[in-house]
Amino acid sequence: MSIKTLAWVVALACLVPAGPALAGSPLELTCSSNLTVAATSSNGAVVLFTCSASGGCKPPPFLSAFPPSGSLFPVGTTTVTVIAGDSCGASNQCSFEVTVRRTPLSVYCSSNLTAMATSSNGAVVFFTCSASGGCDPPPYLYANPPSGTLFPLGTTTVTTTASDSCGSVTNCSFDVTVVRPPLTVNCSSNLTVMGTSSNGAVVYFTCSASGGCDPPPYLSANPPSGTLFPLGTTTVTATASDSCGSITNCSFDVTVALPPLSVNCPSNLTVMATSSNGAVVFFTCSASGGCAPPPSLFANPPSGSLFPLGTTTVTTTASDPCGSITNCSFNVTVALPPLNVTCSSNLTVTTTSTNGAVVYFTCTASGGCAPPPYLMADPPSGSLFPLGTTTVTATASDPCGSITNCSFNVTVVLSGPPLSVRFRPLTSLLEVAWAEQDLPPGPPTNGPAFGLESLAAAGLIGSPGWGAFTNGPLRQINNTFLAKNLLGAGAFYRLNSGVTNPGFIPSAATLAATLVNTNSATLNGTATPVFDNTLYWFEYGSDLSYGLATLTNTLSASTNPTSLSATITGLEPLAAYHFQLVVSDPDGVQYGSDQSFTAKGLPPVAVTLRAAYDIPCEDCAEEVVLNGTVNGNISLIAGYFQYGLTTNYTAQTPQFYGQANSTTQSFSSTLPITALLSNTTYHYRIVAFNLYGEAVGEDVTFVSPQ
Repeated sequence: MSIKTLAWVVALACLVPAGPALAGSPLELTCSSNLTVAATSSNGAVVLFTCSASGGCKPPPFLSAFPPSGSLFPVGTTTVTVIAGDSCGASNQCSFEVTVRRTPLSVYCSSNLTAMATSSNGAVVFFTCSASGGCDPPPYLYANPPSGTLFPLGTTTVTTTASDSCGSVTNCSFDVTVVRPPLTVNCSSNLTVMGTSSNGAVVYFTCSASGGCDPPPYLSANPPSGTLFPLGTTTVTATASDSCGSITNCSFDVTVALPPLSVNCPSNLTVMATSSNGAVVFFTCSASGGCAPPPSLFANPPSGSLFPLGTTTVTTTASDPCGSITNCSFNVTVALPPLNVTCSSNLTVTTTSTNGAVVYFTCTASGGCAPPPYLMADPPSGSLFPLGTTTVTATASDPCGSITNCSFNVTVVLSGPPLSVRFRPLTSLLEVAWAEQDLPPGPPTNGPAFGLESLAAAGLIGSPGWGAFTNGPLRQINNTFLAKNLLGAGAFYRLNSGVTNPGFIPSAATLAATLVNTNSATLNGTATPVFDNTLYWFEYGSDLSYGLATLTNTLSASTNPTSLSATITGLEPLAAYHFQLVVSDPDGVQYGSDQSFTAKGLPPVAVTLRAAYDIPCEDCAEEVVLNGTVNGNISLIAGYFQYGLTTNYTAQTPQFYGQANSTTQSFSSTLPITALLSNTTYHYRIVAFNLYGEAVGEDVTFVSPQ
């Protein structure tokens, strides 16, 4: 027994009572339950615990534990004895065990790792392992091979060992696998290109490769990019390899096709004949595509040929060295140009000669084939026209057989005042009537007046002929006498049952129409109302039955001729009309001669349409096509396109020609790209005209190709 133990025994012996305890509460003692703790070093562990005592006399009782709480307990099991005593000599004891155990030594490995080789030698791999527990922590930790080592290709097992100062050892292991990185090659998608010659085409493409060890990998293509590929389909194989010996490949097809052969014809053409043989016509056709461009182009008949009257079909054929052939066709119509003749207006000339007068006038003709046309007037200008009215007809013709004419009147009158006849009142037919006349300028020949013999004696009653009198002729028609002199003028006298009231029928002359337009015209004439107020109007219509009439107007009594006119509307374009002047007074109705005219036609209507690009291949254009429509309103038309950088325009295309009908006709003109500035905005419009006016389409723009 050690001295310390002996001391405890002695101390305990002193606490044992010598005799019975004094009366009081019992001495109670409570020990800790058994304890198990982990060693904190190889010496063990300091352990803290709690015991309690109560009761006894003069509490609290005395309490001691051996070993006491807070002692260093060695590794293993130690019994702790607890004794309680009080001043009365009572005592009690209990015990419990404290077990100190070493902490288990633990090691933790990484999970299995897979790394990509960075070279043919493998890859440097980093990992983490850990250890805990054991005595004197932290424990010692070692990995073989250690983290950061160059691991070769394949699988390497890493063993990690943990140990402590108490001699405990433990380990774990995991695998590190170094694999070659995947080698990838990417091919172009299948390509289709157009052959540039009969040998094929040079084709460029892009392939790529990635991955493998020691990147970048080696890449080759067979055939390589930039090779001349023949017509047809060629398979290209692209192969990638690396320094680790990995190889992979992919493939794609390159197809070299013949570019489509295309030919472009102009729209149908209408031109005017320049002779009876027709007209020389120029046009432009184009072709593109095919192998070994430009293709061969042939037109039949060729541009610049003499095209006959009528419609000729032109067939244009394009071919290339590879044997491709295509064609298109269009019509060339050579029309007779309109033949026009313009007559002089109606002429009135005066003369002092009873034979008439030499009259000069001017008529013109235009158009027709092989201008100027042949023009003839009947009677011709410079002829001797007799007294009265003569109709002149002017006829124009051309070598193509076209004929047209117009007419006008030449009226020759004697100079001097008209005859003024004044009759003396009569009471019976047997009385002698007297008439006085105003003679023409110059000395009178038979005096200022002439007398009428007895009508019965003169044999004029009922006679339709003229009677020869000393101073002038006299004629009786029904109940009316007419006296006239050499001037050709006259006046009427009507017998009313023996009443001598003088009456005079007015005269009427229809003159040519003026201000003839599309739907209106002015009708003209002259009338002499003589001694009564006179009503007048114009009758008109599409034929000699007329059917229409202007409003009736009143002309005051006068012995002087008065010019009359009336404007009519609602006419049909290009329609022919007849008309005459009608005058009426209480003595009768007088009709002027028939006249005719043709209403003018309408000017054309022009519309500018969007331009089109003649695109023979995917990324190029050779021409810009200007488009428009024209309605000629039943007249032959011609026109052109104006174009330029602004709306002032600066250039125009060759003229086009159209048929005489009421339909809308389409026209186009082509501008070669070589004649335009690249990528520039141009303005253009269509301009058309016929015999009756001009029409201009709205402004439209296009941007020339780059």
